[in-house]
Amino acid sequence: MLHGLEDGKVTKQALKNGIKKTRTIRQLFLNHSMQVQLQKVDQKQREALMAADPDLDALIPAGGGGDPLQGAIAAVERAGKTSDIDIVSTDFLPDLGERLENGSMAGESGGHYCDPLISFMMVYNAIKGNYKDFGGKFEDVPFPYLYVSSPDDYKAYEKYFVDQLPYTDEELVDMSKLSMEDLKATVAKLSIEDAKHHVQVTRIDK
Repeated sequence: MLHGLEDGKVTKQALKNGIKKTRTIRQLFLNHSMQVQLQKVDQKQREALMAADPDLDALIPAGGGGDPLQGAIAAVERAGKTSDIDIVSTDFLPDLGERLENGSMAGESGGHYCDPLISFMMVYNAIKGNYKDFGGKFEDVPFPYLYVSSPDDYKAYEKYFVDQLPYTDEELVDMSKLSMEDLKATVAKLSIEDAKHHVQVTRIDK
C-alpha cells in the first residue's frame, strides 16, 4: 500500500513520497519484528542459564544497567528465586532503591557520572598554564566507583549525590587550584562517607 495517494492525483513526486513512506513503514515493521525475535532468543538464553545450574546463587551480568541486567533480573523473578540468587552489576538503575528493598538487586556500583568534573578540572588547569609538560603524556586519574548494597546505602547516595552535589561551590574552587597529584589524591577519597563529611563540616562552619 502506498501512503497518501488519492485516485486521479498520482503525480511522480507523490508516487516517490508514497514509496518512501511505505519503505519506512516496512523497515519499522522489520525492525520491530527483529526486536521481538531477539527478545525471544534472549529469553531462551536466560531460561537456559537458570536451568544449567540449579545451585546458582549469584549473577554478575556484564553490560552495566542495560538489557543484560534487566534480563537477568526478569529471569530470576520468573523463576521465583529472587531470595536465592544475588544479582550485582554496575551503572545504577533508575529504580535501584526499590530493587534493593525488594531483593531483586543485592548491590550495584556506579555514581561515576561526575568523573567529567575531574576531566574539566584537568583541561581548565592546562589552559590556565597550571599544568605543564602534558605533551605526549597520558595522565590516569583513577576514579572510585560508589557501591551500594542496601536501601540505606542508596538513600545516602541519593541524598549526597543526587539531591545535591558532593562538593560545595567553595570546594570546587579550591579543587581547581590543586596540583595534579593533589587532585588525584582528592578524587581517590571520593565516597558516600566523604560527601557526608563535607556536608557536616560545611554545616558546622556556617
